[in-house]
Amino acid sequence: MIFKFNKVYIIESLPENEMKTGKSLYEEFFHHNDVDNRYDFEYQSIKNANGFKTFLEIVFSEIKDKGVFPIIHFEMHGGKEGLRLSSSEVIQWKDLAFRLLKMNIELKNKLVVVFALCYGVHFLSAFYEFMDFRTPFAGLIASTDYVKAGEIKYGFQKFYKMILETKNGNDAIKGLNELINEEDRRYSFLSCRWLFKEAFVQYLKLCSAKERNKRTERIITKIKSTNPNAEITKIRKELKEYLHKNNQEKYFITARDKFLMYDLDGSNKSLFAIEYHEIMGEKSTTLH
Repeated sequence: MIFKFNKVYIIESLPENEMKTGKSLYEEFFHHNDVDNRYDFEYQSIKNANGFKTFLEIVFSEIKDKGVFPIIHFEMHGGKEGLRLSSSEVIQWKDLAFRLLKMNIELKNKLVVVFALCYGVHFLSAFYEFMDFRTPFAGLIASTDYVKAGEIKYGFQKFYKMILETKNGNDAIKGLNELINEEDRRYSFLSCRWLFKEAFVQYLKLCSAKERNKRTERIITKIKSTNPNAEITKIRKELKEYLHKNNQEKYFITARDKFLMYDLDGSNKSLFAIEYHEIMGEKSTTLH
């Protein structure tokens, strides 16, 4: 994937006694190197959840009002629940997903997110159930396991050197991973195309007759609770028809066009091209 960006935000929130790898990246690489002046770089140290949310709103306003196409780089601790700040507060993955989603819609699916932290791929757990929505990123760089401070510090200097030279995410990931000997700890580059593919495979698992009926009744229960006068018989019939296996391809097209934002930017059709027969032929979980 070729990244489209003109600014890198480094957002850091680490305990006082730990190496400030984000600050180091900014001062030693972006600030003191002969970096192309077409790009802007900003470092922000965050103390608490309120500061974190406020700064993301500032980023959004710059996207909306100043034409910024960012790479948002997070330097903090990660885990199953979310991002842990220096204040010990946790930003839940779902909370972060919706904040990034807001930005990515404004960017028409051009947002690149970098998690320079442990277990960053847990972020994906917040989004598999939201295939009816839109993707919160065009590309995500994240690790499946723990990472060391030295690997982050020197690895990301090499990563950004290659990004600035080529804008090619795949090449930059190779450079980032050169310092990590254990293959199962390496960073992955995950595209929104891959995320949609994985989400749709999960959806297919819910398409058996038994699962369709369960899903129908769950939806009916919700409708009854909000609208006691709803025509339940008619709605149940329409739901069963909609969820029927024969509608899978139609649903695939509708969900794909919305999730990958084909409807907002026609260039996304070629950037993130994927067809129904690919899913049915592979049902693969290969990262690409």
